[in-house]
This record gives sequence, structure tokens and C-alpha cells, in this order.
Amino acid sequence: MNPFQIAGYVSEKYFCNRINETETLVSSIKNDRNTVVYGWRRLGKSALLHHVLAKLKKDNYLGIYADLYGTKNMQQATENIADALVQSAKTKTGIGQKLGQLLGRIGASVSFDPFTAMPAIKFNFNTATQSIEQSLLMLYQYLNENYNNVVVVLDEFQQITSYKGGQDPEAVFRSLMQRFPKIRFVYAGSHRGLMLSMFGNSNRPFYKSCDMLLVDSISIEDYKPFIEKWMKYKGPRITTPQIEAIYDWANGQTLYIQMACNRLYENGKPISETVLSAVYQDLINQEAHYFQHINDLLTPKQSDVMAAIAKEQVVSSPTSHAFLSKHHLGSSGSVVRVLNSLEQKALIIKTDKGYRIHDTLLSRWYEQL
Repeated sequence: MNPFQIAGYVSEKYFCNRINETETLVSSIKNDRNTVVYGWRRLGKSALLHHVLAKLKKDNYLGIYADLYGTKNMQQATENIADALVQSAKTKTGIGQKLGQLLGRIGASVSFDPFTAMPAIKFNFNTATQSIEQSLLMLYQYLNENYNNVVVVLDEFQQITSYKGGQDPEAVFRSLMQRFPKIRFVYAGSHRGLMLSMFGNSNRPFYKSCDMLLVDSISIEDYKPFIEKWMKYKGPRITTPQIEAIYDWANGQTLYIQMACNRLYENGKPISETVLSAVYQDLINQEAHYFQHINDLLTPKQSDVMAAIAKEQVVSSPTSHAFLSKHHLGSSGSVVRVLNSLEQKALIIKTDKGYRIHDTLLSRWYEQL
């Protein structure tokens, strides 16, 4: 197996560092505290969550991991949580009677893939007799009554702020957390602003209800021995300056560091500046059609601002005369409006150092325009 995994968490063997974050989150869960895990995307946040669940499983915890990314309403969120519950609670002999009865009551039917034996759930919620919120309540009630150590991880939790209609989703999930104090909850999100507002605003339901854990970039000091170890195992020799070059090119984003090292490990060729450049370009090229599609959805002014930020990498003063004139962006007022729009689309983020494009590979693509 290529040790530089890019498709999610495999095992502790291929997991780089995150010792402090792991210990902090495990300690919070074992000491009955709910936790918010937040950080920008591409930093390995979801892998950290799976890593923690794998450790807790050894201590007889039932871990439920549900990804809410892409869900549009409470029904889809409930479906994802129910599916995650089934995947975690099923046994070698299948789904138990109690779980089967529960799924029937919330309008779900279960079938099994004849080749993989994995359960697949189909939903047909009967909203005439019960609400989606009641179905979610029944799922948590089942966990509360049948397991002693349960942790429910809801990834990309900020997605619930976009749900329309029905009860306030934040109030619903906050009420469930209060109703089931035996269950530990981890709310994870990749939009730092939304997550901090949800859990730090005194006018919102989750205010001051959880521990807060920031997931930031793995430091180069921690990444260096991990890369060296696995390259020595079977890959090509790699030097410290080359590791630093990969780290800088990826702006510390875990996914793209892994992707670059995955390619270098695969081809096994001696690493040179030419080889590194070819790997970078190959990674950009494989996403070029998708990035072009993103750009086509933007206005010409938005596209110009994206390209300008990419060429600077980080922009601390986007309304300064120097920045505006250098990139021919026009008035500061129009750029401010564009920045707000791009930030809402999560295409750019504002860090302590300034504005930058969220996705490093997208930024590298814009650099070449």
C-alpha cells in the first residue's frame, strides 16, 4: 500500500502526528464533554475524527460518524445519521431486531448488497404521522437505551445553517444534545467563521455548550520525519529542502502534501526539481477542467480578483493602491464587494495574515492564468 494515503483514514500506521489533537479530543469524550472541531478544509480534519473513533473503539465505544456535507435539509441529515448508525451498529450477523424495528418505525427499509453484504437503507418518511425531528429523536433514543459508551460525530456541521423550512436546525440539535447527556457529541466543520459564530454567539442555541478544538496545519517539523520514514521504506530518497519545498507549494494543506508524496513514492524516480515540478503540474492538470468550471461561474471581476490573490498567495491589504494598481482591479469599493462574495462562496478565506484562496491547488491553477 502506498503509505501516503489520499482517500481518507486507513489506520494509525499511515496517520501523521496529530498527537495533541487526538489526546485532547479523546480526553474530552471520556470525561463527558462535547466538542467542536473546526479548521479549514484539506487539513485532515476528517482523518483525525476517524483516527479518534478508531482509538475509542478499542475502549468499547460505539462511534457514529455522519458527514452532513451536501445535505440540504433535516430529512437528508437524518438519513445520513441513520445510515451511519446502521453501518456502525450492525454485527457480523446483520442488523439486530431492535434496530430493524426502529428503522421500520421511522420509515426506512434495509437491503443488503449480494456481493459485499453491506446494508443499504432506503427512506420513505411518513411525515403525516411524525416529523423528521421525531425520527431523529428516535435514533438517538435507540443509542441512549442500547449502548453505554456512544460518540456521535457530525462532520461539516455548519451545513445545517443553510437548511430551509421547519424548526430551527440549531435548536433541534441543541435540544437533542441536552436530552441525551449519556451520548457524547462532536460537531466538526470546515468553515471557521460559521462554526465560531454557531458556538460563540450568545444569541444562538449552542452558545458556550462545547469545548473548542482548532485543527490547523501539521507543522513541517512533524511532517518531515513522517515523509522521510516512508520514503526510506520503499520510495526514492528525499532531502529536507525537498520536503520543505513540497510543504510550501501545498501551503501546509495535508491533502496536497499527501498527493505530491503519493506520486513521488509511486514513480520511485530520484527526486529533482524537474521531477517535483512535473508532479505539481500533473496534480493541477487533473483538476483543470473542474477549476475552469468554477471560473466560468464567476464574473470577470471575481475571476480577476481570484487570479490576483493567487499570484500574491496572501493579500493583507486588498484595497491598497499598490495591490489594486498592480493587478488593474479598479476601485476599492468594487473589490470589497467581490471579496465578500468570494468569501461567502468559500473560495477565499481571511486568515491572520490576510486573504488567500482556500484550495491551494485552485490557487496554483489561477497562478498560471
